[in-house]
Amino acid sequence: ESLLPFDFDTFWASGQRLWAVAADCRTGRALFYEKHALGPDFFTAVRASASMPLLGSMVKVGRDVCLDGGVANCIPIPADLPFPAGKTVLVLTRQQGFRKPPQSRPVQRLYHRRYGAYPALLAACLAQPEVYNAQMERIDRLEAEGRVFVIRPSTPVTVGRTERDKAKLRALYDQGRAEAEACLPALGAYLGL
Repeated sequence: ESLLPFDFDTFWASGQRLWAVAADCRTGRALFYEKHALGPDFFTAVRASASMPLLGSMVKVGRDVCLDGGVANCIPIPADLPFPAGKTVLVLTRQQGFRKPPQSRPVQRLYHRRYGAYPALLAACLAQPEVYNAQMERIDRLEAEGRVFVIRPSTPVTVGRTERDKAKLRALYDQGRAEAEACLPALGAYLGL
């Protein structure tokens, strides 16, 4: 609102639909919030959609108690969405072939301590590596069939989710931008532009 003011008037006047995905802490399932349906509370849903497990706090969106949508639906693709989708472009944060390793026992214990009162959420958190890996297999098949277009890093990302080193973050940003720009001709062909 002050350093880089957001143009709320244009945002709300736009007919473009925008969705935020959060995980319902009571059910462990994905909740999809649409900006016009939710109104001003949409920004609370956006905050919930980025509230990382163990690091962030649960966020109330209306009557729902939520965390990061990736807990329930790590990478939504058209078949997973509650609305019709056209051509799909996925922007991934890991290189081709990356798969999540199993969670360590200490991390599993942290999940149990923090979310034991929410059994469905706990189950979703504990299942994340397997669910993520299965989704990546699915995405690889869809990409090979030409049914989705994927933009992803060409090399392993060495920047962690809680990185604070501005130089490392800038280098990753620059790498991502360069790799996305290199994809533009192929993306245009996929989209029929």
